[in-house]
Amino acid sequence: MKFLIKLAKNRKPTKGHDLCNQDDMLIEMNIKDKKETPIYFKVFRNPKVLKKSVDKRNAYFKRMGKSFKVQLKNFIDKEISPNIITIQQLQVNTIQSIIQSIKSELEKRKNEKHNYSSNKTTSFTKAEKKLEYWENEIKLDDSIINLSIENKSIPKQIINNKNNIIFLTGTTGFLGVYLLYQLLLLPTCTKVYCLIRNKSNNDNPIIEIYDNMKKHLLYNKLNTHQLSKINVIVGDLSKNQFGLNNKEYKLLANDINLIINSGADINLLADYESIKPVNVNGVKEIIKLSLSSSKIIVPIVNLSTYSVFMKQEPKGDFKDNFDEQQFGLVPLENLNILPGGYMQSKVIGEYILSSAAKLKSIPYIIIRSPSIFSNPTTGIGHNADFAQLFIQACSIIGHYPDLSIGFLASPITWCVENFTNVILNENSWSTNNNSPISKLNVYNINSEVIISETLVKDFSKRIDFSQWKKLINQSENKTCIKLRTFHTLNYGRFDISNGYGISYRTKQLLISLGSYGNGSIINYEMIYNLLNYNKK
Repeated sequence: MKFLIKLAKNRKPTKGHDLCNQDDMLIEMNIKDKKETPIYFKVFRNPKVLKKSVDKRNAYFKRMGKSFKVQLKNFIDKEISPNIITIQQLQVNTIQSIIQSIKSELEKRKNEKHNYSSNKTTSFTKAEKKLEYWENEIKLDDSIINLSIENKSIPKQIINNKNNIIFLTGTTGFLGVYLLYQLLLLPTCTKVYCLIRNKSNNDNPIIEIYDNMKKHLLYNKLNTHQLSKINVIVGDLSKNQFGLNNKEYKLLANDINLIINSGADINLLADYESIKPVNVNGVKEIIKLSLSSSKIIVPIVNLSTYSVFMKQEPKGDFKDNFDEQQFGLVPLENLNILPGGYMQSKVIGEYILSSAAKLKSIPYIIIRSPSIFSNPTTGIGHNADFAQLFIQACSIIGHYPDLSIGFLASPITWCVENFTNVILNENSWSTNNNSPISKLNVYNINSEVIISETLVKDFSKRIDFSQWKKLINQSENKTCIKLRTFHTLNYGRFDISNGYGISYRTKQLLISLGSYGNGSIINYEMIYNLLNYNKK
């Protein structure tokens, strides 16, 4: 199958697929749909773009808004194959690499279908093969194993009371910008290195962080001194040394005394291979950064997710008294139960970090976050979050489905307050007097499991699940479009057992830190503020 790009002027798209005016510039992708019809995508509106170089045309495409990329993904899902490419790929890749990705994925799916038809092995054999694959995924790379810890000390005090210099990822996201805000407020935090990709190609990349702060109404709450603590590092979490040269990387490694990794690809529709570069390779990169300081082994905080337990029932002693420290990591044989690559990647990241910590004596904390709800006062949240889109969509169509699931969600302010309190608590850390770290150090910082129906029943009516899906799929409202674009509507696969509510041990820790009961449960006022904000 040929995959070519042809720029065509005043070329009319196939009937029914008119995504643009006839005067727009189009890209024709010589990929055929099920009816062997050529497919057109709107890319260039300005005819002058045609005269530009390939690099400049790609730069123009990259700058196009997220709403267009969502529209494009919807079109690809419908006309070529569902979930063949992710929103993130459309946002960061060139036109040529997007087409190549589609080509590769189509070939992969074609081969998988052929292998499935011709393969006579039993499902048990295939399961064993998958287990072997996961076992290989958690092995530490030589690039980590070969890093020396000789002449490097573990900080006697993990949280430096006078001079915390922190490397933070994810600051252009929802959780990351709140973590940054909280850190900047601390008198003991003197500098925060923020790793960003600078997707906007801004000459002054800190503007990207400022814009995110302004979006969440955080910027004006900070003074000039607090804002001056931000130091932007333009790089990529998925790349070796974050894409920095050796000099830049060494200066960074020798200046920091704490790493907080909140950066992640959170696409719940992506498979493991698609999401691995950021969520797995990114963990490897922060481990290497921790071990690259010439003075100390830099402590690590890694943000994971409660969703690593989806579709699994706690058993035995954990059925009525779950404890994440004693339970340990999710068994590798359970990874195929998990509903998506995001959850699988987070489990693999936990294995890799805990293994590296044991081998190299890295002080670390794994924080499993709940689903993070919008700001309880402003209603501003993550515009692609499932819980927030679900609530808004039910309000818009006036109905909620008769399929209720359990999930864990808490407001962003509660999450960040408790994450920070645990991080700043010296007793939270895994240290063992320069000996290998022997115990798992993980905290499930969430509240109790809630049922989805309780969030929406006050303003919508219960209907059959299939009818609800039909209404969502038929709606032209942008919220409903986002819900069906970023998430599967068969959301029953995201169910979490009631047994995975906050453990007694972690609850007591948060109570002792004075922050457990400060609004952990989503209430109607928070929901009203979310709905009210998104009606503006």
